[in-house]
This record gives sequence, C-alpha cells and structure tokens, in this order.
Amino acid sequence: MQSVKITTVGASSGVILTKEIMAHLKVKKGDTLYLTETADGGYRLTPYNPESRPPDGTRR
Repeated sequence: MQSVKITTVGASSGVILTKEIMAHLKVKKGDTLYLTETADGGYRLTPYNPESRPPDGTRR
C-alpha cells in the first residue's frame, strides 16, 4: 500500500506522488489522472479516461 500527502498548491490543494507511484502509473509531470468512484465508496486513480474506449471497443 502506498500513501500520499495532501499539500497546499497556491490557493488549492494537491497530492504529492512519489517517483515510484508515477513510474507504476506510467505518467509524467503534466499528464492527466482520473478519479473514478468504486462500488465500495472509495476512489480509483488511473491515467486512462474511463469514458473513452480503446479502438477494439473493450473497456479498460
């Protein structure tokens, strides 16, 4: 399990992702991440837009 810390970013809040988390997600600074709500009331963080489908029409 990984944990992240909420920090102040200007007048907003943000989370700090470690290099390891970013490598695991295959993202870099400036990429967009998506939060989707899970059935148990939690959230899933993913670099894939859950509303788009790959060319083969399957869900991710």
